[in-house]
Amino acid sequence: MALFYIANHTYVQTRYILVTAPGLTLVILLLALQVLPRSARAAYGLALAAALAVSVITVRPFIRNKALNCQTTQDLALYIHDRLPPAAPVADYAIGEIAFFSQHPIVDTSGITRPAALPYLNAPPPAMLQWARSQGAQYWIGKQPQPGAVLIYTVNQRFVGWSPHPALYATSNRLELWQLALEPGSPR
Repeated sequence: MALFYIANHTYVQTRYILVTAPGLTLVILLLALQVLPRSARAAYGLALAAALAVSVITVRPFIRNKALNCQTTQDLALYIHDRLPPAAPVADYAIGEIAFFSQHPIVDTSGITRPAALPYLNAPPPAMLQWARSQGAQYWIGKQPQPGAVLIYTVNQRFVGWSPHPALYATSNRLELWQLALEPGSPR
C-alpha cells in the first residue's frame, strides 16, 4: 500500500496508517525477536509503552475530534440541503460528506473529481475563486472568499491532526458557508 502512495505521488491517508502500522510493527518486532531475543524483548516493552502513550495523547483525542467534526459537517450539509436552492453549486475542498448529505452540485476545489482545479491549488486564492465561479459556484465553504460574500452558516470544528501537544486538541476553527457576491451583470 505504501508503494502505491509513493508511485501516485500522494500522501498516505491517516486511516490506512491506523490499520497497517500495528501489523507492520508486530512483524518487525517478531523478526527482531528471532534475530536478537534479549534486545527484542526490551524493544517490545518500549514499543508497547510508546504505543499506549501515543494512543492516549494523540489517537484518542484525534478520533474524538474527528467524530465531532463529522457531525458538524453533516449538519452543514443538511443545512445546504434544506435551505439552499437545489441546483445551486457549492465550492468545497473536502467534498465527500458535503456532497453525500446535501445532494447539491459540488465544485470540487481539491481537484479530486475536477482535475481542472489542480493548477489553482498553489495559486493565490482569487484565482481558485475565479475558477470555481467559472464552474458555476454560487456558494463557498471555507474562509471568506471575497469582499461582499455573505456568511450564511458557521460552526466551530475541533482541531484534527496529529500532535504531541494535547492542548491543541481542545482548540477549534470555524467551518463557514458563504454566499458569493453577485458579479456585475449576472442574474441570480
